Amino acid sequence: MSGVDVHSNLLALDIKRVKAGVEAHEWVESVEIARDWPNRLTIIVKERLPVAIVSLDNGLFYLDQNGAAFAQVLPPEDMDYPIITGMNREEWPRNLKDSQLGAALQFIKYAGQGSSILPKQNISELHVGEDENIILYLVDRPFPIHLGTGNVGTKYYWLTKVLYKLYKSKEFEKAAYVRMDYGRNQVLVGFDEAG
Repeated sequence: MSGVDVHSNLLALDIKRVKAGVEAHEWVESVEIARDWPNRLTIIVKERLPVAIVSLDNGLFYLDQNGAAFAQVLPPEDMDYPIITGMNREEWPRNLKDSQLGAALQFIKYAGQGSSILPKQNISELHVGEDENIILYLVDRPFPIHLGTGNVGTKYYWLTKVLYKLYKSKEFEKAAYVRMDYGRNQVLVGFDEAG
């Protein structure tokens, strides 16, 4: 990957070329290279860590915490990540902070902090749509949970409370949908009475 071996001349080595060669690898986020005289070259690689998979027109790609789609997912690779759908490369956000993609990644980050009610492993899909609504689907029962927009931390907190009550009252299996976008500080839970 670096093109450097034990026979490389440390004095004649083009550090910029070596760095560019290593950074060209899709799993590499950044590289630091330093000459350590008289006979050593130190290469420190920061690897991209996937937090989700994004579904695009040309396939599935790993997505890092910065919103960069960096490597195509090919079977039998690890696919045990939440999948983000509804995105396309032409409309990729320039600013992650105020985008639906940023909100979806923030939601995954909250879920990754160890809640037993809504852990990251229970997120199947986060669909980001044109109507500014993010829809969450869980692994254990994929009914739509309409998150709406804004206040991701608050919505995650309220959703864990709602799911806890649904699990505890044994009504989770009858839930047909949850609307976090119903009203300010209000959550609407719809039930399927046939289920």
